[in-house]
Amino acid sequence: MRKVLLFGHDDHDSTLLLVKENFETKFSSKTIVLDTRQLGGANFISHNLHVNKLDSQIITSEGRFSLQTFNGIWCRRWEVFLSHDELLKDEYSQYNHENTYHQMSGLFNNSTINWVNNPIKHKLANNKILQLQLAQKLNLQIPDTLITNNKDDALQFIQNSKGSVICKKLSDHPSVKSTKTVLLKNNDIQFLDLLSNCPVIIQEEIPVDRDVRVIVIGENIFAAEVETRKGKDPIDWRVDVSNPWKAHNLDTSIASALIKLNKALGLVYSAIDLRLTPSGQYYYFETNPGGQFLFLEVWTSMKIMDCLCDTILTRQISSTC
Repeated sequence: MRKVLLFGHDDHDSTLLLVKENFETKFSSKTIVLDTRQLGGANFISHNLHVNKLDSQIITSEGRFSLQTFNGIWCRRWEVFLSHDELLKDEYSQYNHENTYHQMSGLFNNSTINWVNNPIKHKLANNKILQLQLAQKLNLQIPDTLITNNKDDALQFIQNSKGSVICKKLSDHPSVKSTKTVLLKNNDIQFLDLLSNCPVIIQEEIPVDRDVRVIVIGENIFAAEVETRKGKDPIDWRVDVSNPWKAHNLDTSIASALIKLNKALGLVYSAIDLRLTPSGQYYYFETNPGGQFLFLEVWTSMKIMDCLCDTILTRQISSTC
C-alpha cells in the first residue's frame, strides 16, 4: 500500500481531514499525520547516520516510519510551536525552538522525497517582495506598491497616489489572527507612526470587476472568480464566505506566466490571487504557498483535491521544486 505523510493539525483543520480521507478512500493510501506542534510530546523525529546513509524517522502514535518509505509528503501546516513551551522560560523556549527547527530541517533537506511543498522553499516563496519582483519579470501587471516601516515614505506614497490606497499585512504568523485588507482613509494618517513597530504593504487600489483565485498544481491550473463588489466587503473577498464563486476562463498567457512563477518560487502547489479590472486587465496580487482551495471545489465542483492527491503520490521529482 502506498503511504503519504501529512504535516498539519488534524484537530481543527477540515481541509487536512478531507484530504486524508480522500487519500484513504479514493487513492487506497495509508496516511500518517505529523503535528509539529507536538514534537517532543506525542511526536518525535530521529536522524540515524550510517556509512554514506541518512535514515530519518518519524515516530507517532501510529508507529515508527522511515522518511524514505513515503510516496509523497504534503505540508499543509507546520510550525515549531511546542506543547511544552509553557514549562520553559522564554530564553530556553527560543533555544528549544531553534534546535527543533534544525532537527526538522534534516527532513526538509531530503531532496529525494516528493514534497508538496518543501517547507524551506515554501518559506522562501512566501516573501511578498520576491513574489512581486518575479511577477514583474514575467510581465504580470502588479499594483504600485510600497513596503515600509517608515511613516514619511508611507505618507509620500499616499499623497502621490492618483487614487485610493489600500493597506495589508506583509506576512502571517501562527500566533496572530489573519487581518483583512483595508482601504486607507484620511483619518488613518494619524496612525502612520505605528509603522515603526511593524512594516506593511501599501498599494494603489485596483478597480475590481472580479477577483480571481488560481490554484496551481504542477502544470495544472484551476481558476475561479467572485464578484467582490456584490459581497459584504468590496476590498477583501475573504470577508464574505457566502458570496458565490464560479469557474473562471483564465487567459492562456496569464496561466502560462503563473505556472512559470510557481516554478521560479520553487513551488509545486500554490493559491494565487489576481484581480480582473472592468477594462479586462489582470493584476497579480500575491502567491499563497499553502493557500486554501477547498471552498473553490465546493462552489465549482472542480477536482482540485484529486489533482493534489495524485500529484503528491506520483509527481516526478525535479531539481526545480
